[in-house]
Amino acid sequence: MHVTAETVAVLAMLVSVAAGAATNTSRPDGSDNLIRVYEVNKRVSQFPEKDDLSTPESAYVAINRLMAGGQEGRWREISVTRLTSRLPPADAPAVKVKPEDARTWLDAKIVEVRVFRDTLAVAITRVGFASGRFCYDSRSVELEDGRWLNAGQSIFDTIDEARLSFTRRCAELVGRPKWPPIADPDGHLGQFIDFLGSHAHEPKSFVMKAIASHKIVIMGEIHHRPLYWAFNASLIADPEFARLAGTIYLELPSNDQTLVDQFLAADTLDTTPVIDMLRDMMEFGWPDQPMLDFFVAVWRANQNLPESQRLRIVLADMQRPWKDISTRQDLMKYHVDRDRYMADAILRDMSSHPDDKRNTLFIVGAGHTKLNLRYFDGTPLASAGHHLLKKLGRDQVFAFFPHTCVMTNQGRVDGRLCRGLFESAFAALENKPMAFPLDTGPFGEQFFDAFPEDVVTSKYRDGYDAYLYLGPLESESFSPLIQGFYTDESVKEIDRRYRIVSGRAWSDIYNRDPSAESFTAWLSSSWGRPRQDWRAAALGPLDVWKRTSKSDSDR
Repeated sequence: MHVTAETVAVLAMLVSVAAGAATNTSRPDGSDNLIRVYEVNKRVSQFPEKDDLSTPESAYVAINRLMAGGQEGRWREISVTRLTSRLPPADAPAVKVKPEDARTWLDAKIVEVRVFRDTLAVAITRVGFASGRFCYDSRSVELEDGRWLNAGQSIFDTIDEARLSFTRRCAELVGRPKWPPIADPDGHLGQFIDFLGSHAHEPKSFVMKAIASHKIVIMGEIHHRPLYWAFNASLIADPEFARLAGTIYLELPSNDQTLVDQFLAADTLDTTPVIDMLRDMMEFGWPDQPMLDFFVAVWRANQNLPESQRLRIVLADMQRPWKDISTRQDLMKYHVDRDRYMADAILRDMSSHPDDKRNTLFIVGAGHTKLNLRYFDGTPLASAGHHLLKKLGRDQVFAFFPHTCVMTNQGRVDGRLCRGLFESAFAALENKPMAFPLDTGPFGEQFFDAFPEDVVTSKYRDGYDAYLYLGPLESESFSPLIQGFYTDESVKEIDRRYRIVSGRAWSDIYNRDPSAESFTAWLSSSWGRPRQDWRAAALGPLDVWKRTSKSDSDR
């Protein structure tokens, strides 16, 4: 079977071929000037014909010439040792490469090289295809026994994405700031308790004050938390909210905006349009009852308001019109930078409603809320919050961080924030709900550690303006399912979506009957139940922060 150069690039983009951690790169103690960058701006065909592995760019040239010539048996000699077992053997036969595909690799233009500590590098290259499209090839190479050798490849739509990917990889090698030793644990904790005594406020009044004084308040959330959605609904139910804010932006697919408009315009309460919209979210929908209750709270609030003052809900996230998606290629048409997409959608909506002078509320995952968190080299994490901050200005944006645990985007829990220090202070005040600023005091001064994927050197106050605490994690449950959300017909649609995304139906992957009863039972093992990974035994003790061992300081 013949595979085109463009197919190789598309596959690499879909699976994001990762190079892995450099085995010969030690973790540095400092983080200044660790990456050097230099421009190349030469095509592969402009380099001398002889193979040369003495620089990252010449290694890239050798790799591309190998691909252009179909020399499968040479991969092991120009790749790092740890990849050997995954590559073709030295006696592998050559493969036939079409002339236009060979030209693609030979005409690739190396734009720049980025080198980390002189041991790990990427050559970022603009690759054009016969179809007219182009991408950026980020080829990783590592210095092994004095030669720069292939260590993997990733493909990106833009050069900025390629640069950011390398920065993130280097950030993992740099690591987080070390935890300082604490000589006086009681005195240290006392600073946090005293701060809460003087600066913590009742949550609702604190949030309302923020909404009154900022063009947009970003309410960071961890998905599927009934307690926090009930709090959001209580804001809406307060008559003061509609006086202060007119629009609520949500992290939901924007292609279904008409369904939400239909729901809000109805004279009688009918959640069917909202449920239809939630069924369009991701492969298996978003059957979150507390979120549905929030929509109902907005509808009810509007019944007491004149039409000119009614609240709007605007769906700001990327489109996923599943009715128009039949193949993986169809799906990729809607693949965008979600953070930029949401920020742009919000800014467009604001500019299209100049007559509404009220402020706005944006409820979105806390990972999209980050205002100014940065990697070791100063590169910002370009979240939706960061984009809004840059466009609207510092005094117009206010972001809340919701209390949570250290948790990956996929839900893996890795202990308590700041090793339990925050929760130790909350427990000392009987875990009463509160909100408090992060721009002053010891909480904001702590290094940010909430999201393991974001290996940053910033502090909590860099990413968020305030902290929202509604109670201990151990008492929380996962959102209950919307009753009747799944039908036999909708589960057939879920099977279809799974085939598009992963090549196999949900019912085949999990060996289950493709029925509403079966799918609901499958989700019910966690939805509507206490969060097992937020139990005290899973989170660990509150006083880990008191320890000062090397392993603790390196976490």
